[in-house]
Amino acid sequence: MLLFLQIVAAVVLVLLVLAVLAWWGFKRWLRRKIGHYAASAALVDPRYSAPARIHLQLAETVETEPDFDRLWAQAQALGFQRLAELETREGEPALLRVATHPDLPYALALSQHSDAVHFSLLAIDDGQRLRAVSDGPGESIHSGTLHWDVDASTSLADAFQRLQQACAGRSLRSFDLRLFRLVFERAHARRQDAWLARPPQRAEVARRGALQTPPSNEQTIDQALQNERQLWQQAVRTAVLDHYRQISRIDADSWERMGDDLHVVHAQMSRDDIGELLVHTDAETALLQQLHAQGLSGSALYEALAERLPSARQRRRLFEVRQPLHAWIYARAEETAPAASVARTHLYSATQADGSSVGGSVLARNSAEAVHQLDALGLRDARVVGESMPMGELPDFMLNPEFAAIAARSAREGIGLGVARALLANALLWAPPLLLSAWSLLDGAPFSWGDYLAFAYLAVAAVALLVLIGPMVLYNQLLSARLHGRKRTARLCLALLGRLNLMGGLRPDQLALERAKLIAEDGQLDAAVSYWNRGAAQLEEAQLQTGLAQIFDAAGSIEQAIAAQRAVLKLLPIDMSRIDLALTLAKHAPDTHEAEAVLAEVDSRELSELAQGGLHFARGLLASRSGDAARALVHFSKAQQQLAQFQSNPLVLGLIAEINGYAALTLKQSGEADRAQALWQNVRPLLEKHASCRALIARYEGRQNQWRDGSASSG
Repeated sequence: MLLFLQIVAAVVLVLLVLAVLAWWGFKRWLRRKIGHYAASAALVDPRYSAPARIHLQLAETVETEPDFDRLWAQAQALGFQRLAELETREGEPALLRVATHPDLPYALALSQHSDAVHFSLLAIDDGQRLRAVSDGPGESIHSGTLHWDVDASTSLADAFQRLQQACAGRSLRSFDLRLFRLVFERAHARRQDAWLARPPQRAEVARRGALQTPPSNEQTIDQALQNERQLWQQAVRTAVLDHYRQISRIDADSWERMGDDLHVVHAQMSRDDIGELLVHTDAETALLQQLHAQGLSGSALYEALAERLPSARQRRRLFEVRQPLHAWIYARAEETAPAASVARTHLYSATQADGSSVGGSVLARNSAEAVHQLDALGLRDARVVGESMPMGELPDFMLNPEFAAIAARSAREGIGLGVARALLANALLWAPPLLLSAWSLLDGAPFSWGDYLAFAYLAVAAVALLVLIGPMVLYNQLLSARLHGRKRTARLCLALLGRLNLMGGLRPDQLALERAKLIAEDGQLDAAVSYWNRGAAQLEEAQLQTGLAQIFDAAGSIEQAIAAQRAVLKLLPIDMSRIDLALTLAKHAPDTHEAEAVLAEVDSRELSELAQGGLHFARGLLASRSGDAARALVHFSKAQQQLAQFQSNPLVLGLIAEINGYAALTLKQSGEADRAQALWQNVRPLLEKHASCRALIARYEGRQNQWRDGSASSG
């Protein structure tokens, strides 16, 4: 008992010591952090904190500092009389006392800032040329109609004499409150524009840091530069938008509605600055990095990114401004671009400069743009092996280079090799517990607690592998079971997928679509559509219609499938949508006019290898229906060549079987019955499992001699 109490006391003592050390370490870290921020704040040039624009209004309360009162006494001694007490909406300066001279057309502004008190003497002539003498803040400026001298060492009396000398012989205007507000606000704007034209420089921050005691370190200098840039960016935006408002003469109500939503872009903006304006998701972050890696910056980077965003967030160039620096203003696009312009994930394979193969993902609007971007990144022989579509969007983790490379390989490799690669990639997870457990089993009973711990470790590793790799295997088996008509196996795989899909590799709507297609294949079309529509609120309309097209196709309701595909094409006018619709029309429509018109809009240069296979299939169908068997067979052969590298995917395998079925039909119609029958015998067992292929079987076996709407033969 005594030993137990001693152990408990020792543990408590150790915990107390650790707690004290942790508290001491936290306080020390906090002091250093606060000291770091204070030191970096001290290096920031206060001129960047000054408002880019000021708006004067009558002060509600007047509270003056002793320095302010002393300066006002000097002004009264020179004969100045108070005109008004003003303040700024921006809060700096906190107080502005305006005075005029009864005998001379001069104005005096005493400004009380947060850290100092300053004066400015002003005179304006009939030609609207303003002359001013001030002790600060800011710098002197001599430009056009503005001559503002700043001398921090001058006194109010000396400045008064200098202004009189400078204005001698000129015809001056007398100041009233309205004229003073107008002149002072505009002069402040021009002075700030001259200052903002020069972005913060690290060398200048480092120079100020070297004067500190002790000298500032690199981390403090970098933090101060970051703070300066943030203040400068905000001030530039304010100044640019003010110039736009003055030039456009936009009314106050319109400005209130749109002002905060405008984006200001200029050449001095970094990649991260542009990202703050446009990026909302991880995919958009990856797209921004991808475009920046191609050498884009400033407005070019902004526009390239903006035009690849969802239509509701796209932007149009509104105005170009050259003060205080060259900048562009962007507003929300009034007429949004179609969804085809949105950048989507494309899987690729390519060759690097050293000759080694590489795979990964790239964000682009179509396959041609994806290849162009890969070329810009220095890759050769780039090929797109997979792309996103509604209900087939590649998940966000495909933006991870490692995952994308695996996915690009698995697009061509079989499921067995894919599983082997996945096991090899996770060897550190399962190999150690497997070796420990094997060692324990070789030693034999009795097992120690360490042996049981190794067995438990192995069990946990097995469960983890099941969660990581299981969904990939199950989804492949689900597609394979549906391809071969094994519905019980397909339902079992789907049920297991619903429980093991913990990592989110398959989205809930994808699993729901697979379940709906199984219901449709059982002949319960209405129930399948009802089940699918339950999740309509979480889907975009293009995704909803794409899912319906697949459900109708699974049930053999071709007329409804075509209607859904037409809706998809209207919502998402991209080449993949056109090819899908053209294929269905070429197989089942009474004539080929619509299919030919849809296919004529496809640009084969913008297609992935999978899509090119679909394009050749559609062209082969149209050639076969026109009676050109030789050309049809050439297209069917090309389609199979494009798709053969992906035949480990059960969906592609089913498509190849269907191509062979139509090739057999074409051979039979051209008089090559023996070749046709040999090919047909291989593919008919697979085709008869699918309601959408019943029309093909009927045509080949002579039970349907004319092409007509597939809905009549769907059964």
